Amino acid sequence: MGQRNGLGPEETKYEKFRQLHVERFNNEQRQAKDHDAGRNQAVAEFLCYLSLIRNANLLPKHTAIANTGAKLQSVRSSGGAGTEWAHCLPSGLSLNNIAIDRAWALGLPPKIEFAIKQLFAHTTTLPKVFNEADTEAERSGLRSAFVNACRKVLQQSRAAPNRHPRSSTNEIDLDAFANFPPMDRAIVRVAYDEWRVRAGEVYAAALDLLQAKSAAAPIHEKARLDEQMEILKRYQANTAVMRPSALLDSQMDGLEREFGAL
Repeated sequence: MGQRNGLGPEETKYEKFRQLHVERFNNEQRQAKDHDAGRNQAVAEFLCYLSLIRNANLLPKHTAIANTGAKLQSVRSSGGAGTEWAHCLPSGLSLNNIAIDRAWALGLPPKIEFAIKQLFAHTTTLPKVFNEADTEAERSGLRSAFVNACRKVLQQSRAAPNRHPRSSTNEIDLDAFANFPPMDRAIVRVAYDEWRVRAGEVYAAALDLLQAKSAAAPIHEKARLDEQMEILKRYQANTAVMRPSALLDSQMDGLEREFGAL
């Protein structure tokens, strides 16, 4: 067999790096699908909670809502070499300039408030490249897409006619939760569908930016950018077809029962 010529040191380095990461790419395809599914489920579930809170008149229709950095994290220990903790929701939130963190309170039953905070704190340990891909999506508008979906629920969810009675200490009378109004399921589902469509557009925009960055990047940086693009493609494909279980009537029934709506 005749002598075979190499590709050159830079190209050889890139090819070895690529081959070493084939298995990692396969694992990341599954991880990306799971991470995106968790994000969509958390978005849908929070929209349900937000409709319940709005319909009880615990928040006004034109509540100021904005994204913030993550204020809560379920696990704070190291996730292992080369990994980081990635939040499911794309951002924290503030409502009327009050961040949803340990200081946030609307006088809800502790179980409900804790469940909402859990959504914002939930993280999974993933290779560092997932947070890099998520950052690209957030820069391209994912946080705004989340805020806009929340704003739609706040502005259009059907509200209860009166506030719940409060005790002498200004806390909500928990006995009144027997008449807690149900969520506006139609608006929650419309808001989620708008999130789904906008998130797909955001992933496409982030992919375009990464493609342009890759075209100008040194060859040894391309593999990392390729990983980010593969993750975003998986997010995009999964979000297009996924229907979170939080939008099922059976699960909405469960949330309403927690609030005493049924």
